[in-house]
Amino acid sequence: MWCDSQRCHAKDIYYVWFEPTEMHHARKPFQTRAFEYITFTSPNRDELRAMARATGIGDAVSTSDQRQLSEQDILDECISLCQHLVEYIPNIIVTLGKYGVLVFRDKQGPFMCERGNTTKMETALSAYHYPVCFDDSPVDIVSVSGAGDSLVAAMVYGIIQGYDPHMCVKAGLLAARQSLQFHQAIPPTLSPNLMNVQDIEKLMSWKPTRLL
Repeated sequence: MWCDSQRCHAKDIYYVWFEPTEMHHARKPFQTRAFEYITFTSPNRDELRAMARATGIGDAVSTSDQRQLSEQDILDECISLCQHLVEYIPNIIVTLGKYGVLVFRDKQGPFMCERGNTTKMETALSAYHYPVCFDDSPVDIVSVSGAGDSLVAAMVYGIIQGYDPHMCVKAGLLAARQSLQFHQAIPPTLSPNLMNVQDIEKLMSWKPTRLL
């Protein structure tokens, strides 16, 4: 679990990031009222299903169908589950492996778009798909261990630096990509120097796809 505090209106406000790590842990915030304190969460698909079940909703797709799902089927399933779960947690970052990341947000909730300030955008839900797509040559995958942790760490860094939401996610994808190239869970090449806006845009000049 990650948290970041920023001083706002003369008092500290804490933004909590819940990293489920596995399906059993994913259910825990809903066994009490702990979910009320969570601003961000970053489950994979299995953890997202576990969280949804813990709030009283079943899987959108039966388990027997999972191997037959296309990329669009997977996105549709995650959006369906997030539409329910966003009532509990306003920012849901679903990691999708080779299909990238889905970000589902209640746009009335906080996302640190400027240093020290939260934003409250128009009253609407939003869903954006960020593919695994870079503007340079592909990399060899050495280990997938630590890719999710690297993604979250870089996104938290981007939030603290005041990056806009899209840039935060791209920073996370860049960090995850670095992690895939090393046996260490956190790659030795990962540093703030890598996370500057110019370099991120150079490698990922594309825009995410809005799905909702």
